Amino acid sequence: MGLRWLFPLFLFILCLSFLWWYTLGFSAFTVFSYTLKRAGELPYPVPPLEVECHNGKRINLSSERGTFMVNFIYLNCLYGCPISLAKMFQLRKASPDLTFVSISVDPERDRIEDLRERWRAMDAFDNWYFCRPVGREWKKKLELLGVWVYRRKDGLINHTLDLFFIKNGRVIKTFPPEYRVEEIFKEVKG
Repeated sequence: MGLRWLFPLFLFILCLSFLWWYTLGFSAFTVFSYTLKRAGELPYPVPPLEVECHNGKRINLSSERGTFMVNFIYLNCLYGCPISLAKMFQLRKASPDLTFVSISVDPERDRIEDLRERWRAMDAFDNWYFCRPVGREWKKKLELLGVWVYRRKDGLINHTLDLFFIKNGRVIKTFPPEYRVEEIFKEVKG
């Protein structure tokens, strides 16, 4: 009778170990945080991600020198993307020395002409680029960057809405959607 507790204890430890492994040491409980955590500890290098922009320019964020604020959007998005774009617009007004890059997570549908039209409609600035990934392995490269993308059956795309602060090819900081513009600006300038 005294050994009846061994099997339940063994199952508990086994379940706890699996949960620890699956959540990367109890640190990632959503697909967003899991993907971001798998990208590495900050600061970490940007994978070789090349994007083509609304103005014909190509940018490789891993080798490009400078300071960038990057977000991820798609043009048919009805929910988080407009808020993220508005946040980028506000940040641009507060910090004109940064380069802003909005990268589509739907490059098959978001054509360069469409990105250019959105750039015009947003009354965007010269140092704000609306881009889409180049190449077939773009989704894998976004995942290595810490961006999760999933196309649902209804055509909508669930994706990371964090802003990425990149300096000289390294991700310095990520800002979850709940961060206010003032908080982001303070951390970027600090």
